[in-house]
Amino acid sequence: IELNNNSLEKIKIKLLNINNQKDYYNSLTNEWTAENKILSKNFNKYTNYEVDEIFNNKNLLFEEKMMLSDFITYLTDDILCKVDRASMHNSIESRSPFLDHKVVERSWEFPLSSKISNNIGKVILREILDDFVPKQLLSNTKSGFGLPIDELLRTTLKPFVEDMILSSHKSENLINMGKFKNLWDMHKSRKKNLGEKLWPIIVFKQWSQNNL
Repeated sequence: IELNNNSLEKIKIKLLNINNQKDYYNSLTNEWTAENKILSKNFNKYTNYEVDEIFNNKNLLFEEKMMLSDFITYLTDDILCKVDRASMHNSIESRSPFLDHKVVERSWEFPLSSKISNNIGKVILREILDDFVPKQLLSNTKSGFGLPIDELLRTTLKPFVEDMILSSHKSENLINMGKFKNLWDMHKSRKKNLGEKLWPIIVFKQWSQNNL
């Protein structure tokens, strides 16, 4: 696996802030840490108590804690949200049969080894499909909902971001705008690809301008 300098720097920063299992999970799901100081105030005391309870559960394996946390956060707040918006925008009634409560409940009764083996997931599903689907399709790289956010921010969305930076709003009391502007300058000048880090702050600032 080849990693560029940006990737290595991101891994370094995240590793330095991992002290326990929950920190590791957060490093995979969050672009920002408190040490980045992108927010003007310390919001560490605000946490997802459901995820806290999951990681405090001594009856769950580490992998199961991450699966369950994803199930109640990333799945509902991100993946299903995108599917719903995209499908409804195109007048498509989409369904998620694997999320039938009976399927979900039954799947939690299986041991972890029947779900992940040799760093390969969806073991049971792969075994079922093996009789019906060519092997090369089962081994294809997973394709998600990612957008070319780096280039979009430098092109189509650039005027929007520039106008947002120039506009004054009380949300600036929450965001370290000096740090944000420095990162934005680095990104648009192509010194670094920071789209994934900048986008959450852009969305938050836009939301706050409309709602605060």
